Amino acid sequence: MKRIFYATIIAISILSLTACSPKDAITAEEFTSRMIEAGYSVEKMDESTIASGAESYLLASCGDFIIEFIIHETVAGARSMFNEVKLYLEDTRENSASTREMNVSNYNRFAQTTGGRYSVASRIDNTVVYVITSSENKDDVNTTLALLGY
Repeated sequence: MKRIFYATIIAISILSLTACSPKDAITAEEFTSRMIEAGYSVEKMDESTIASGAESYLLASCGDFIIEFIIHETVAGARSMFNEVKLYLEDTRENSASTREMNVSNYNRFAQTTGGRYSVASRIDNTVVYVITSSENKDDVNTTLALLGY
């Protein structure tokens, strides 16, 4: 009985440590190649549409939703953008909403389902990715973001 208890404690500890470890941000090239391999079309936004402080702004589309991927010059810039997107999503929340949030090490993630919409904002280091789509696409969005490591 003690063995099972200790084995359970060890397993929980290992899972906790791996969940809190830093994630690696991807480059614009990695984003593009992974998305094309997954069947998305990728468009690079021109200089006039890039937000202040952003180095690169890419859109990946599959027809059902668009994933926006932004690389900022600094981690602070990405953190600021993540917080702005999160605030916007919180402001659009309706009475019946489900939210999940994770903030660890170099990584933030906020996901929300409300009013038939599913939204995710995620940040790793100086990169931000976000999606706003129909809640019907939730599984596809999460599968795609997992493919990207976000």
